[in-house]
Amino acid sequence: MQTITINGKSYPLPKINYRTIIQLEDLGFEANKAEQKMFKSYAALVALTANVDIEEAADLIEAHCNSGGSLADFNVLMNNIVESGFFTKLLGDKNPKSK
Repeated sequence: MQTITINGKSYPLPKINYRTIIQLEDLGFEANKAEQKMFKSYAALVALTANVDIEEAADLIEAHCNSGGSLADFNVLMNNIVESGFFTKLLGDKNPKSK
């Protein structure tokens, strides 16, 4: 299982399924605007992964960056969604790379 370490604590990456997408939307994540709203997207992904609210997720990200980390460290969370078979199917990709 793939993990991410935030402020010295390791978190397993969430399994991406329909319920996960709904939870992310409830946290403010918009798949079609993830790049335009990068900060909000990362906060929603961290909130889901760390099982915290959006404000605490923002605090975790800020503390991570203030202690020498960078936002790029959170790319694994976005990649987890984009590369999930479920998300690919949800978007209707008829030619997934994993064939």
